[in-house]
Amino acid sequence: MSYTLDRAVIPTLGHATRDEDVLDSFLLHRIGGVHISGGDEYESRMHHIASSKRVAQKRGWDMPILLSLMGTAGYRALGKPCTEITTHIASEDIANIDIGAEHDIQIIILPPDISAVELLRIQGELQRRHYTPKIFLTVHDMRAIETLPTMLELCDGCILNNFLLAKSVPLERIPRIEHSLIQQARLAHKNIYLSGNILSSMEENDMPHAGELAHIFHSMKNGASGVLLGKETSHGTYPVESVKALHNLLIEVEQCM
Repeated sequence: MSYTLDRAVIPTLGHATRDEDVLDSFLLHRIGGVHISGGDEYESRMHHIASSKRVAQKRGWDMPILLSLMGTAGYRALGKPCTEITTHIASEDIANIDIGAEHDIQIIILPPDISAVELLRIQGELQRRHYTPKIFLTVHDMRAIETLPTMLELCDGCILNNFLLAKSVPLERIPRIEHSLIQQARLAHKNIYLSGNILSSMEENDMPHAGELAHIFHSMKNGASGVLLGKETSHGTYPVESVKALHNLLIEVEQCM
């Protein structure tokens, strides 16, 4: 099976997905890859990388893995110590780049708040390792929105985190901002994924709210590449049902395209 980053669901792995049967179920529902948080414990990251590759290989599929760099703020928010290299890059991020290079991780997600200069620093680290993953931005506040045109030229796509965006932008402005960002990404021929509690009702329920599906449906019709699920699949009670709900929704989107 060939994977596409267009109109796809990407589940985040965590405690709820340690069983390989869960991962195997994901593969049946059109995922575009799996996401592993760089803030997880080392043993957990290694487990998810190994199990993802093992399950995909059993089916003869080459499934992309996305690995997120946390940045200094991310580690501090988790209450974890980190060594600062620049304002927003920690030495632990470089260690995750080493993991990515060793295990041929296909996509690296940059930390929030990263500047163009820091992005070039990370690209230098990748080049020194002869490691050429795709690089995705994280868009989460007005500064990231304002610098998006410049940053997109240096990256392959972006993740729009609506949960974090809502902390710095009035809620009524978010739909218009989201629409604008999707259009910018598509015009630049870059992928843009929605994230940030996008299907949060399914953390504890086996059915989504209609409003969540309507939001995702219209965003996909507008040009979004897909959805990056977080706690819904990493720690939620219904990870497989969450992926299946979005898989079915994407079928509906395609029938309207």
